[in-house]
Amino acid sequence: MRWAQYHDIDAPANAPRGPPKPTWRDPKVLFHMTILESPLGVALTFSALELLGVGGLGAIAAKRFGFNYGLLTPLALLIKGAAGYFGSRTGVPGAAFGALVGLLDASAWATFGGVGPQPRNPALSWSARARIVATVTALGALCGWLGELLA
Repeated sequence: MRWAQYHDIDAPANAPRGPPKPTWRDPKVLFHMTILESPLGVALTFSALELLGVGGLGAIAAKRFGFNYGLLTPLALLIKGAAGYFGSRTGVPGAAFGALVGLLDASAWATFGGVGPQPRNPALSWSARARIVATVTALGALCGWLGELLA
């Protein structure tokens, strides 16, 4: 960049101001970014929060203290929205991050639910579980999109 672009002298109207912002696509920068600045870091962080925090610790607490596990749904939706918020700041659509977290959460429930404290109705067929996974994934995409709107 030219010196004039930093100081708005003879710079085109659409020229970027200041030094160029590093992105996750630059291999020199990828390993020097914080975890919430890379798409993989965002996906791993919020998936872990959802699976381990709500799905794991929340289910154990619900069983131990006897409260309804469904009361943790707003927290799960907030995590999906936060994934969309931080994911959209990396340049990837926030709905993709919300959907990914929702898909992983619902798939873990459909596959492993009922093992340990996590509740699952054993009478559900695999097609019913697949519909629930699709619904939770779509709801995650919606929350991620809403999170992106706030970014």
